Amino acid sequence: MFANRAPAGTLGFAMKMRAHALGPANGEQYSQLIRQSGLPVTGLLEQTECFEFCDDQDVIVGFAGLKRAGVDALLRSLIVVPERRKAGFGSAIVEWATGFAARDGISQLFLLTTTAQPFFIKCGFQTIDRASVPGLIGGLSEFSESCCSSAHVMKRNLTGGI
Repeated sequence: MFANRAPAGTLGFAMKMRAHALGPANGEQYSQLIRQSGLPVTGLLEQTECFEFCDDQDVIVGFAGLKRAGVDALLRSLIVVPERRKAGFGSAIVEWATGFAARDGISQLFLLTTTAQPFFIKCGFQTIDRASVPGLIGGLSEFSESCCSSAHVMKRNLTGGI
């Protein structure tokens, strides 16, 4: 797990958004959104550090998870609630997650996507060959899920290197 806990407070973006560790009462909402999007939920709440993101009215706008593997991590199951999409929350969540991971000493952040490759490219990720994924990341169960075998693998360096 990550050493620094999710700092509560307003994020440094144009919109007002707050990040919190996923509250026990909101786990089912997160899981349901993931299922509705056709994404795997296996191990999400048990093996991944999950976060909820709220607007300035404390209404949940999205969720994301980070799963550490050595000095790297997997950005997992980032989702914005349907009625709040196309408002910049997805990009804000990615920036928060990358900042949080970098502050925790993560060198590289990886993700798998079947539908959001252009979005993540805009967020600074690059598509990489599956064979170039470090062993600890490639060994995560998410890489063997049937829906993820054809997913694009993407990476963002958090230490300034290539």
